[in-house]
Parts: sequence; structure tokens; C-alpha cells
Amino acid sequence: MSFPRLLGALALMISLPAAAAQSLNLTATGLGQDAEQATLRALEEAATEALGVATTLDPAFTREAGEWVQEHGAQTGSWSNNPDDQWAALKPLSAFRVLEQETGSDQLHRARVEIRFQAERESPTRSSTILVAPFQTQSGQYPVGSQVPAQEVRDQLKRHLETQFAQSGQLSVLGEASNPAMPPAPTGQIKRARERGADLVLVGTIKTFALTTHDKEYMGKEFNTLQPRAVIDYQILNTVTREVVRAGTFSDRKLPKSLKQAFDEDKIDPRKEPGRVGEILYPRVARALSSEVMETLFPLRVLAAQDKDKDKILISAGQGRLREGDLLSAHRIERQVRDSSIDLGIRMESASLATVSVTEVNTDYARGRLMTGDKDELDQGTFLRIQARPESPAREQEGRITAP
Repeated sequence: MSFPRLLGALALMISLPAAAAQSLNLTATGLGQDAEQATLRALEEAATEALGVATTLDPAFTREAGEWVQEHGAQTGSWSNNPDDQWAALKPLSAFRVLEQETGSDQLHRARVEIRFQAERESPTRSSTILVAPFQTQSGQYPVGSQVPAQEVRDQLKRHLETQFAQSGQLSVLGEASNPAMPPAPTGQIKRARERGADLVLVGTIKTFALTTHDKEYMGKEFNTLQPRAVIDYQILNTVTREVVRAGTFSDRKLPKSLKQAFDEDKIDPRKEPGRVGEILYPRVARALSSEVMETLFPLRVLAAQDKDKDKILISAGQGRLREGDLLSAHRIERQVRDSSIDLGIRMESASLATVSVTEVNTDYARGRLMTGDKDELDQGTFLRIQARPESPAREQEGRITAP
């Protein structure tokens, strides 16, 4: 049996039974290498939709959901109830039942599951709210074409990041009438963001943000060379679970050659109009940085990688998110530690376990090929991040974009 076109998308079906007037029922579809994994993925999808990703990011949620599915099985049939005292992280979920199962192409299992939530809600779904805090700066000015005050760079980057998150459709963005400085410590940042109603907060420091131009001569020809570079330290803080979800450094030293095309399309000459450079650079950096954040909050997962075929690694996303030639790195959460000095959880994730190249993209999932690493490291607990995308035919050389 073939998969429906929207197999990986969440299908919502809301019902309020008379016997449970304060409950909410959702149905969701999940994919996996077996019936249990497919059921677990469906349960996680529905919980993300009803409770928000800030809640389901809690490692305890996934662990307890897996135990629940394992204990009650994944067979089509009656409701499996959740005793509150057994799985505390799953307290808002009261029961689930598998409505339908099937095995499709690539031997992937599909499960359609109905989940009952016991909390009364004003609306059937709840997206998490993110606050983009004003980034700290390490310089008074940044060479974005011309020397631009740090405050303007900070404001522009914040505005474009908020636009990117809002356009994703997966997060609600908490806007601010003013930009009060956030406390420097993560505990203070979480407290301030929570007071404003945010489930997630993005904080960071702009270390480098630049696009400089240089005139060069080569074999009698003059060239205008653009040298872009952006380096930003950032943290994603979860105010619901009080943890640092990810601390990383965004580094974009090699913006693609299409940057010159973008300037040409907007009829901008960076050398003659340095004040307009930001029109191109701010949204490009915001788009790339927001993608890193979204990959953390809504991770790509390995669906199956069990056999010996290096060309058959199945990935939990398809068209619209991946494309052929994407290079992915594989990671897993090794442990979560609690820093008692600041009373916050900190996720400790592995270095890259393997790299996978996307070879085929379907509607709901993708196939990949193992490029480096051990295939045995890839299991259902592994998540993937996009490290590189295929370049346009006109390739940049050493990160410099040149035009006569």
C-alpha cells in the first residue's frame, strides 16, 4: 500500500466527547522502522501540536512516551490509559489508541494514532512562543558595507530573525514595544522571558558581522571582491523546562555566490551604495541562523538504518525541508546535566557521529547515503543537522565573491 501524500504531516481531528467534556482528542500520523516507533512518533507529533514544542523538548517526555508505548504495545485496538503517578512528564496525556497501521515503501511502518489530552484548552492547538532577545555586541560598530553602529546591527538582526520565525508557521513570536536589555546570566534571561510569556528565548552575542569590498587587479582586469563573514554565539533557552537546549556558534564565512546575484537583482552596487548592503546581508544571515534554531527545536531524525546497505538511511523529512545533495551530520543527546550553581539543565550532545548525504527526497521522507562514520551509530535516538547544501553551478572560490 502506498503512503498518502501528506503522510508526515499532522492530521488534526478534534472531538469533545460528552463523557469527557474537558478533554481534547487529536489524531496524528507517525513513521518508523517498526510499529512501536511509528506509534511513538505519532504521539510526539500530537503532543507537540497540543502542548507546544517547549514541552515535548523535555528528554523525560520522549523517554516516558517510549515506555508507555512499549508497555501497552502498538496494536490497533482499545485505549491505553496513562496513570499520572507513573509517567509524570506525560501528565497532560490521558490515553491513546492506534487506529490504523500499514507498511509502505522502503518497509517503513505507518501508524495513525488518536491521543486524548485531559486539560481543557481555549483552542485545539498551541504553538510555543519564542522571544528573540536583543543580542549583545562586542564592538561599537560593524563594517556592513560602511561602518554601522552596533545598535542598528542588533536591531536589524532581531527584526529579521523574528520575521523568519513567524514565517515558519511553527512558532509564535513574542514582539516587544521596546528592547530592554536582558540579564547576562541564563537564569535571569529565562526569568525575564517567562515573565513576558515566552516558552523559548534566543539570546546571543554578535562577534563578527561584516561585508567588506576590495578592489583587485588580475591579468589586467579590475575586480571588486566581496568578503562576507558573520560569527554569532547563541543559546536557545527553554523557559518551561528551565534548560539550555543548545549553545552554539553560528559561523557563515562562505556565503554562496548567489549573494552577488542578489545584489544584481536589487540593483545594488555594494561599492557605490555601501549603505544598502544590509538589505541583502541581514535577511540572509537571519534565515541561516533561524534554520539552525529550527533544526534544534524540530529535529530531523533517522527513521531506519539497520541493514548493511550504505545507500539506505531513511530520514524523517521530505520535500520542503530537504533536497538532494544536502549533507547532514548525525548527533545524539549524550546526557543532561544539572548545573546547581545556576539551577539550569544543560544538554550535552555528541560531536558528529556520522555524515549522511541526501540522495532522494520523497513527499514525506528522504533517503540518504552514509559518507563517513559507522552506520551502527545511527538509530531512532539520532538526530540530524544540515551542514551544507549543494552550491549553484557557478561556485565561489575560497569564500570570496568576485565580479569584474
